[in-house]
Amino acid sequence: MNKEIEKTLMNGDYESAYRLIQEYRSQKYDYDTFSYLSYYYTGIGKYDKAYDVSCEAVDINPFSIDSCYNLASAAWQLEKYDEAYKYLLRVHYLQEYYKNYVVDNDLVKTQIEELEAIAANDEELSEKYAAIKELEVYSERNPYKSANTPIVGQFMHGCDGRINYVASTSRWYESYYNKDCNRDAYRAKCELFPLAKVSNVYKADISEKSLMPVCINYRMDGENGAIADAADISKTTYMEPAYLKYSYIPVDKPTTFVAASEAVFAKPIPLNNSNGRRKRLVMSIFADSFNYRIIKEKGLDKLMPETAAFFEKGIVFDNFYSGSEWTLPSIATYWTGKHSSKHMNLDEKYLIDFMKDEKVLAEYFHDEGYVTAKIGGNDAVTPVSGYNRGIDRFLYQYISQGYTAKDVVTDVIEHMRTFAGDDQYLWVDFVDLHDISGGFMRSIGVQAQMPLECRMFDNDVKTTVKQTYSENRKYIFEQELREFDFHLGRLFKYIEDNYSDDEIVISLFSDHGAAFMIDNGEPFVSWQRMNVPMMIRGTGGIRGVCDEVVESADYAAMMCALAGIKYDYTGTDANLPKVLGGTREREYALSQSLFVGDLYSGALHGRDFHYYFKSAKPVQPEFRIDISKAEDYIADDRGEIIDDDDRRLKYRERLLSEIKHLIKK
Repeated sequence: MNKEIEKTLMNGDYESAYRLIQEYRSQKYDYDTFSYLSYYYTGIGKYDKAYDVSCEAVDINPFSIDSCYNLASAAWQLEKYDEAYKYLLRVHYLQEYYKNYVVDNDLVKTQIEELEAIAANDEELSEKYAAIKELEVYSERNPYKSANTPIVGQFMHGCDGRINYVASTSRWYESYYNKDCNRDAYRAKCELFPLAKVSNVYKADISEKSLMPVCINYRMDGENGAIADAADISKTTYMEPAYLKYSYIPVDKPTTFVAASEAVFAKPIPLNNSNGRRKRLVMSIFADSFNYRIIKEKGLDKLMPETAAFFEKGIVFDNFYSGSEWTLPSIATYWTGKHSSKHMNLDEKYLIDFMKDEKVLAEYFHDEGYVTAKIGGNDAVTPVSGYNRGIDRFLYQYISQGYTAKDVVTDVIEHMRTFAGDDQYLWVDFVDLHDISGGFMRSIGVQAQMPLECRMFDNDVKTTVKQTYSENRKYIFEQELREFDFHLGRLFKYIEDNYSDDEIVISLFSDHGAAFMIDNGEPFVSWQRMNVPMMIRGTGGIRGVCDEVVESADYAAMMCALAGIKYDYTGTDANLPKVLGGTREREYALSQSLFVGDLYSGALHGRDFHYYFKSAKPVQPEFRIDISKAEDYIADDRGEIIDDDDRRLKYRERLLSEIKHLIKK
């Protein structure tokens, strides 16, 4: 029927086309009908309807070139020029990136130029364009994983509209003596706070003791600055020669700051907001590339005694599964409660605002009054994708340059001590385990346990995600786990020394397992890769090992429930596990690999079965999936086939319903 609809639309017989579209939609789901409806509404001059249907289409698949172009066209007709500009830029990039020219590229370039001409004499529109262009550039080239982009000293627009100023921290030579040196995220540890104002005067309406971050010398061409309390300048003038670095000023009453020249004032952070009703400490400990299989084989107490002792007073989930095989889509599921095929944060070469218009993990805690922080060096969890949303303080350095567990733990404890009077939420990432997949040299402590024979490459490596089984790397992984556990022990001791169990919710989990610990011949989204740790302490007296099937889409709901925060399940894939007070147990957990140029792989992991699905053809641009000649089967943990055709067809239907908007007709 597609061709008949397209022909009728091209002939301008819009009413007949509309009837065909509605008839087709009543028979089956086809994502392309969004475009048909957009053409129909445009054809009859109802641009507001075309805009609405195109917005819905882009929310479902932000990589659809046709939908983005339809949205740009409708927005233009409605004089929403900034939106038209945003989506024409996206169309241009996606067509060049995928070499998939759905719309005439010269036409797209001309239209971009026409929109820029409209803004030439409109200052407000020009500013909107500039912010859109900045985000577009960052979407294409993530500055948080670039050695050639000086981000220290820059104002960064977030996809939520907030602005952060990026300063360096703990780097004295660069701040005092060579301000042009080491301003990229590889060589500088970056600190971000939400911007309050850039001015030489700032009125801080403080009603409780707070910390005022201010960068006194934020411009590369400025002179050494000073700041003072306007109420008593002679006694409070503070001279500061450091450049591109925050000072932290405690304030306990409404204060007007005056500076010798313009300074960057961040939003004040409370220092004593604990109210006795919230948890005093909620923490998400994210360890990249951690297969739970090795814990099942060798025992948590043998590999990670500090971690075992800490979480002995909580719950360890035996059947917890990640939704994706690599970090970018996996962590997006943790934050949104949506499967990767729904949140669509799938391509590190183009980082869209996938969390737009929805409340995410950190925002739940921030909105409840928690002081929030994100600390760590994972390059997939950066402000470009919106991970500064709901965050009061963001501390980051690209992991490969040394922001390892020993330094992250030190910074986390320092942060906790600084804000000890607050109820705190922290997201902390560790990438030490992941770097074994990359073959990077380990610390002196780990290398002391690595004889020469275990350092030999004994597997085939294409990428960190695509490599064969390696006994040598598995051995190194075990040594790294012990090192990681030692540093976590310092953190756990600080927590136990300063908090009681009813004041905390602490979780440790991973995004996926390491490829080199998966048996050769296993499906790409095998349980060996997707079964990851989930340990939680602060579970209200519930303790022990739990075999309930749980997945990463459940995480935000779980943390909110344990902290007594109401979670909005609308539009999510989240389910609160029964063990934590939910009403139902999952039959299975969904895992997917959705990557352009690779075969689509999906799995439903149950207690005693694993359903596997694999396409015969690679995923196409725009993340469209051709399911013709796809293979599927059910197996147990040992890989033995479970011959049950009725169950196989049932699971096939359920999995395909998850990707129906991406299936190529």
